Parts: sequence; C-alpha cells; structure tokens
Amino acid sequence: MALTVSESFSVQSPNGNSLAIFIEAQSGEIKLKDVNGKVEDLTDYISGSPYRYNSVDPLGIAIEPILGGNIANGQRATITGGQSNTATGTNSGVSFGAGNTASAFNSVVSGGVFNTASAQSSTVGGGASNIASNDTSTIAGGYGNLASNFGSTVGGGDYNSAAGARATIGGGCCNTASSSYSSIVGGKCNNTSTFADAMIVGSCITADRACATFVNNLSIKNIPTSSAGLPSGSIWSSSGVLCIVP
Repeated sequence: MALTVSESFSVQSPNGNSLAIFIEAQSGEIKLKDVNGKVEDLTDYISGSPYRYNSVDPLGIAIEPILGGNIANGQRATITGGQSNTATGTNSGVSFGAGNTASAFNSVVSGGVFNTASAQSSTVGGGASNIASNDTSTIAGGYGNLASNFGSTVGGGDYNSAAGARATIGGGCCNTASSSYSSIVGGKCNNTSTFADAMIVGSCITADRACATFVNNLSIKNIPTSSAGLPSGSIWSSSGVLCIVP
C-alpha cells in the first residue's frame, strides 16, 4: 500500500466503513482518519512499535519506536532500532544501540553506543565511542578506537588507532599503526611509527625500520636438528639452530 505525506486535514475522509491511512508531515507518524474526520495514531490499534517514515526525505525510513528520537534523512537511509541514532548518508544504516551515527554513503553502524561511521563504506560493528572516519575503514568493536585512513581496520580492544593506509590492529590497548600496510597483532602501547609494512607482536615496542617484524621474545618449537630435507645450500650455525638459505 502506498502512503503519501500529508497534513491531517488535507486527507479526504472516506465513505462507509473505510479508513484513510497517511503519513503526517509534521511528525512523520502514520495516522488513521475515519468517515467522521477523526484522526488518530495507527499505534492505538496495533501492538508493538510503529514504523515511522521520515517526513523531510521520503526516501529515508526510520523503523523505531516513535519516541526513540532516531533520524534517518539520507536517501534510502535506514534505522531499525535503538534510540537517538542518526543515518544521514545515502544507503547508510544503523541497526541498534544508542547515539550512533552513519553519515556517509554506504556507511553502517550495527550497534553499540556513540559510534560513528563517517566516510564512504565505513563500518562500525559495535562497542562504544569508536570512529571509522575514512573510506572503507572498519572497527569491529571495543572502546574508543579510531580507524582514520583508507582501508584501515581495528578489530577490538580500546584506545587503538589505525592511522596508516590499510593498517591493521587486531586488539589490545593504546596501540598505534600509523604507517601504511603496518600491523599490530595486539598487546599494548605499540607503535609502527613511520615505517611501512612493519609488524609488531608484543607490547611497548616501537618500530625502527620498514618491512620488519618486531617481537619482545621469540620462542620456536620443533626446530629441525639436521639439514635433511632442507634446500640445497642451507647453512647451520654452530648451535644447530640458525638456518640461512641462499
């Protein structure tokens, strides 16, 4: 059934036992008008939360309790629940939670509270106070995380910053991946600095060169005890541990 935005008194009362159903322009609520001209909320006659159509942009639909304070006014923007959520970008969406914002084309916040996806195709899965602010950036969850460069990703944890292009932080706390293609698995207080393709596994490590992996301590099990089966030219150290293959 097609509904049109209209003021209450501009909808003609039907005849017989029929009802006119329309969207009120001022409130965006779905209304009923009977043959006597009486106008009432549709929610007086159905159970559960009503659908609320945005009255400013008819292509934006907020599916919410009327008192939820959600705002969906981007083209084809959608909010499916929660309260005080905002979807203002074309094709943007907020699923649940409170105080979340999806403000760019194809941006999505799935849930949580006070999360922001403010760039094209950016995504925040949940958590709280997370910000995905560059194109295709992603934050899965956690608290206070920032993905601020193209294709950057934070898996979780808290107060992590993926500031390099396509940089990745798996989790942990207070980690910064500020160089392109850099990665921090987890831990705390790590920083890839300006060195591209640096990887950190541990805590309190700062990278000092590019294309290198940094760890606090390295333990390797099942080390070969002979050169059998290794490529020709392998060289063993006196301890029988180090293998260098030309």
